[in-house]
Amino acid sequence: LLNSLALTEAQKQGLLNLSERCLSKGYSSANIIYNELKFNRDLASLIKEKEMDDHFKLSGLIKALNPSILGHTNFLFKENSEVKSIEELIIHTFEGETTRNEMKDLMDQYGYKDMMVSAVFKNILDNGVFIEIGRDELYPSSKLSLTDEEIDEVKKYVEEQMAGKEYLCMSKLKGY
Repeated sequence: LLNSLALTEAQKQGLLNLSERCLSKGYSSANIIYNELKFNRDLASLIKEKEMDDHFKLSGLIKALNPSILGHTNFLFKENSEVKSIEELIIHTFEGETTRNEMKDLMDQYGYKDMMVSAVFKNILDNGVFIEIGRDELYPSSKLSLTDEEIDEVKKYVEEQMAGKEYLCMSKLKGY
C-alpha cells in the first residue's frame, strides 16, 4: 500500500504529524484523522490524488507509516495507550450516570455506525460494565455500591410486587 501510493517524504511526514496530533491522547480513529485531513491545506489534496476517500485506506496507510499504531478503522491506538478499545474509552469517559445518547454521540465521533453502536451497547451491558438504572440512563457497574441491607430491601420489594405473577413490568414499579 505504502509503495503503491508513491507518497513524497513531505507527504509521509505530514500524515505522520497529523496522525500524531489526532492520537495525542493515545487513541483516535480513521474517522477523526480523515476529518482533520480534509481541512489540512497541505494534505487535503491527497484524498483525491491518492484516492484515500475511505477510512479503511487511511487507517491502513497510517498503520503502515507508523507500525506502533494498532487497532482497526474505527479505533486506532498507540501500543502504549491505556485505552485500547471503544469500550475502554466509554469506561474512561463516562465515570458516572450517563445516557445512551451521550455514549452514541461519542461512538459517532469515532465513526461507528448504528449496527456497531448497538453491538457495543450489547457488549457493555451483557458484560456488566454498565447497568441500566432507567429507561435511557446507564451507570458504571464498578461505581455501584449497595449494602446487604439495601439488597435485601430490593429483593423484598420485588417479591411483594410479584405476588405470584410470572413476570413483573418494570415500568409500572414505583420509582422506576
